[in-house]
Amino acid sequence: MAVRSSLLVLFGMVAGIVLFLAHRSSQQTGKNLVESLSDVPTEAAGFFTGMRDKAEDAVDRGREAYVRKQAEIDEQLEDITQS
Repeated sequence: MAVRSSLLVLFGMVAGIVLFLAHRSSQQTGKNLVESLSDVPTEAAGFFTGMRDKAEDAVDRGREAYVRKQAEIDEQLEDITQS
């Protein structure tokens, strides 16, 4: 029973994602929803590439913030030890 429920949830998620991407493509191209279903693979690739790029940017900003903060801490420690 649990496997069946899990499969139904998975199917619902996949169907929702497909409809979301088809709707997004429909809005961009002016096609109706059914015509936009053929654009879903391309739309999915672009969507996930964009998500990956945003994640990489966030990681880069986090690293930069870490380096800046670590430099501030090192400077404060140096000031304390020199006092």
